[in-house]
Amino acid sequence: MLYDVEIPLVSYVIKQAKQMENALRSLNYTQGAISTLIITIADIFSFIVPFLIGAILMFNGQIGAGTLVMIVQLSNDFINPITMIFDQINQIRSTKPIWGKIEKALHSKNTSPTSSFLSFNQLKIENLTYTVNDKSILNDVSFTLENNEKILLMAPSGFGKTTLLRLLVGQLTPNSGSIIIDEQHIEDNWNKVHEYFGYINQKPFIFDRSLLFNLTLGKKYSKDELMNAIQLAGLTELIDSKGFDYRVGQNGNNLSGGQIQRIEIARAILSKRPILLADEATSALDNKLSLQIHKTLLTNPNFAVIEVAHKISDQEKKLFDKIIDLSK
Repeated sequence: MLYDVEIPLVSYVIKQAKQMENALRSLNYTQGAISTLIITIADIFSFIVPFLIGAILMFNGQIGAGTLVMIVQLSNDFINPITMIFDQINQIRSTKPIWGKIEKALHSKNTSPTSSFLSFNQLKIENLTYTVNDKSILNDVSFTLENNEKILLMAPSGFGKTTLLRLLVGQLTPNSGSIIIDEQHIEDNWNKVHEYFGYINQKPFIFDRSLLFNLTLGKKYSKDELMNAIQLAGLTELIDSKGFDYRVGQNGNNLSGGQIQRIEIARAILSKRPILLADEATSALDNKLSLQIHKTLLTNPNFAVIEVAHKISDQEKKLFDKIIDLSK
């Protein structure tokens, strides 16, 4: 949702879904036809033929009426293949609504807006308060972020750092206070707000696909845009050694933690959002790699940064323009 890639990601599964539905539809038709045919043939030979022979024998006086009644009672069993026919038809028809959804998806078009390369002069947080079940998570938080400024928000775990980021992108609604970009109030407006923000998660989501897909998330970028993001994110060595078609494995098992974080950074750079939010982005990495990633982020003049962290080295702190202690 953040990077408006719902349609490209859905298109990833459309081919497999279509194959699955074709197989399911074929299976239902085959099962229905064969089962009905077998039951019908069996009943013809086990009921209809004996009934006709019995009737002829009775009219010829060779058997009594009681015997024929017994044959007629057996005719009730003929309802079974009819029931089976309708049951199989029902199974076949049950695929139609599912198939209709797939057909709709196959012909859908990407209606999400193309990134408009937004810019901003100032993000202002004024007296922001957020509570859950009468428990205060954030209380009277205020600060400003200027264009291209790098801010570090520090506090121990449980002080609402991640909640603050979710408030910024419009996923949560503050109880009171304002979030303002260039004099426009943007509280609780996902559609308007999220295009201002890139996001680096502590544990980025990685698809079991190629490096290229994980970088672009199915969107189209020029070669220059792609190579620039790779260079800025420090992925040049990985791409040169593995190539764009390299399968990263489930949850990125074929990559190191640092490489996964750099993929997330490259995604943010490709999205060209003016504000980059980093949520404990390097807490799981060693100090050397954490410093490298921070140098990548904090020396880039193309976007502002708001990072939340509870533990960070003094050397990394010096790279920020401003440090705010939320616990105070």
